[in-house]
Amino acid sequence: MKVFFVELNIIKVKISGPIELYKLALEYFPGAIEEDGKHFDYEINYLGVISRSPIIPLKTKLLKSFGGAPYYTWEDSSSRSYSYCSEEYKYGGHLIEREGNTLNIWVTKFNIHQKSGVIWAIRLIRELFLMQGLLNGFIPVHASAISHNNNALIFFGNKGRGKTTSMFTFVNQFKSQPMSNDLVLIGKDVTNKWVVTGWAWRITVGKELLKASGFNANGENLSNNKIAFTPLEFSTYTKTSWSWYSNLKSIIRPQIKLDGSLYIEEIDPSTLSKEMGSEGIEEWDFGDYLNLGFSSPNFQEVFKTLTEEIYGYSVTGDIWGNSNTKNSRLYELIGGTF
Repeated sequence: MKVFFVELNIIKVKISGPIELYKLALEYFPGAIEEDGKHFDYEINYLGVISRSPIIPLKTKLLKSFGGAPYYTWEDSSSRSYSYCSEEYKYGGHLIEREGNTLNIWVTKFNIHQKSGVIWAIRLIRELFLMQGLLNGFIPVHASAISHNNNALIFFGNKGRGKTTSMFTFVNQFKSQPMSNDLVLIGKDVTNKWVVTGWAWRITVGKELLKASGFNANGENLSNNKIAFTPLEFSTYTKTSWSWYSNLKSIIRPQIKLDGSLYIEEIDPSTLSKEMGSEGIEEWDFGDYLNLGFSSPNFQEVFKTLTEEIYGYSVTGDIWGNSNTKNSRLYELIGGTF
């Protein structure tokens, strides 16, 4: 068994599992893996595949994870809590046992795409990261993000607005550090500054954008004319390093329009707060299936304070086509001190 640590600033997790899990963690958490450490928040032990499903008590709760997996949850007489995703779920089943800050995970079934089941341990790290963020006062925002000289830009909006194109443009053209393709956590640090955390999941980029950029890389071909990369693959191919934590500089609402023109204008705080409320919130239907004690945040209250303290901009037009030089308005007006 391999023991290692994942350090994500707002949480540190000790992991024990097969070498396959360690290699997969390197793919999803590049730059965040440590070989040793004395202090950590949680311990995850991946204990392999078991042949039998657990007996579900009569008194259970049925809650969803952030990733969408349904869990039966219950506690036993010794105050251990259990979370069970049945084999009927599309990605297979598993059982999580939690006692204090120690979580044991067994896989009961997996399909051929699930990395022998160890991918569930990666998902558990990600869910713990999100839950700890909620406990620390952070909120999840539907956005991509980059960091440049420890200044982060987030790009929020509904599907098709250009979140991925914006992120990819800054990474490819300005060598900014990628942070996320689809979700970030935003909150305040101990000095009361707004900060952004990265997100450990795949990056999906349209084939046309990759072709236009001359980006010669082989990821996983998806059915929607996109290619998926792990964070390590994406960082390697773009010759950048992944950023897990950065000060928040600006909030961007992109709108891709391939008309050759680029318009950048500041959004007033009231309008920005409303737009983030309508387009910046991930679908919220998951629960505290690990019994950690978090609750749903007041998004509108946080957005009101956030937009009063951080500048927001509307960027409309051909973001990619107008970014081929560091003298572009995109670089100057949004990048600022980059």
